[in-house]
Amino acid sequence: MDFIEKVKGFLFEPSNTFHNSREDSLVEQLIYYLILFLFYSVLEILVRIFFGEMIVSLMGKYAMISGNVGIKENIMNSLSDVVYAIPGLFLIGAFLHIGVYMAGGKKGLNQTIKALVYSSTPSLLFGWIPVINIIAGLWSLILNIMGIREFQEISTVRALLAMVIPFILLLLLEAIFIGAIFLPGVRIPLS
Repeated sequence: MDFIEKVKGFLFEPSNTFHNSREDSLVEQLIYYLILFLFYSVLEILVRIFFGEMIVSLMGKYAMISGNVGIKENIMNSLSDVVYAIPGLFLIGAFLHIGVYMAGGKKGLNQTIKALVYSSTPSLLFGWIPVINIIAGLWSLILNIMGIREFQEISTVRALLAMVIPFILLLLLEAIFIGAIFLPGVRIPLS
């Protein structure tokens, strides 16, 4: 399956496309991801440069974009994003795989990363468009559940659980961290 067919497939026929992508190698996945990530980065730079001020003025503090940053800073920020894209993918994939493993997925980290790569298709294609990026993010989340289900060969409920577990773990880690900072100074009367 060529690149364009795969992109269309993940947008419009995800079940079939996930099934047909079961045997994709890690190299194929990373090339796919990098192409989409570069596409996203270039378009995001253009939006920031040409429409950043307008978006900030329309959306105010809710705009997830900085309007006062120059061209050079926007390009440098995007280049640093590209440099961290692959290590970040593996880090997020490993953390997600903890949830996958706890939910019963036993097909390995590569399959979890594959689900993460392919499910990012809508976010990387449309994530640079303000407001539309929310819909693209939700579609990517749904695709990730479908991908985990397909590649890990688990039920949809287990795949959903696999997505929820890392969030719960993050909340627990945050609570522990905050507790470690603030609780030592709290004195509880023992009378």
